[in-house]
Formats: sequence, structure tokens, C-alpha cells
Amino acid sequence: TPYMSDQLIDTSYEQQGIYGVSLTGNDGGWMMVYVDAYLPCYRLPSTPSTSHHRMLFGEGEAQVKEIWTAIVEKAVAKGEG
Repeated sequence: TPYMSDQLIDTSYEQQGIYGVSLTGNDGGWMMVYVDAYLPCYRLPSTPSTSHHRMLFGEGEAQVKEIWTAIVEKAVAKGEG
């Protein structure tokens, strides 16, 4: 079975840092919302190194390096305006 992220996210412009996310609109129809790959992060206060950052929203399991939940969350926020 395909992953949910594969069904929701269009990665055609991933090299340019743009993702398309399929969402349902207020009318019940599908719409494509495009977002950039810039995600708000913060540095963990206990680590002085700049390499220990966490995403502010949409973070999955700590061991898994996935951003699709944050991309979908960003698209929903943009779609809701």
C-alpha cells in the first residue's frame, strides 16, 4: 500500500523547495496548495551546537527524519488563510 504522504504530496518541484499538497476545500472538492520547504525550527537550549535543532510544528518520531507532516500542516494553515 502506498504511504499517505505519497498520495497527498506532489514532489514535482521538490528540487526547487516547493511541495504541492492535495487538500479538500470548503466546497468538498480537491485543491492543490503549494508551500515552500522553509519550516520554523528552534535550537534545543541544552545543546550549544547549531546542529541540534527541532521543528516547531509537525514533528514526528525523534528517530525518523521526515518532514511530510510539517509540510501538510503548513499547507493546511495556508489553505485556511
